[in-house]
Amino acid sequence: MALTNEDLLAISQLLDVKLDAKLKSELQPLKDDIRDIKLYLENVTDKNIQLLAENYVPAAKRYEKQFQKYRQCKLTLIS
Repeated sequence: MALTNEDLLAISQLLDVKLDAKLKSELQPLKDDIRDIKLYLENVTDKNIQLLAENYVPAAKRYEKQFQKYRQCKLTLIS
C-alpha cells in the first residue's frame, strides 16, 4: 500500500503542527527569562546608573575645589 500525495501532505501538516507546538512550549521559558532580564535592567540597573550619574558631578566639583586648595597650599609651602 503506497501513500498518496494527499497522505504525505496530511502527515507533513500534522508534523508541522506538532513541531510548532513543541517549539513554542520550549521557547516560552526563554522568552519569560528574557522579559525578566529586561525588566530587571530597566528597573534596577538603569536606576543605579542614573544615581551614579547624578552623584558624579557634585563629587567631581568637590574634588576639583579640594585639589585647588591642595595646590595653593603646596605652592605656599614651596615658596
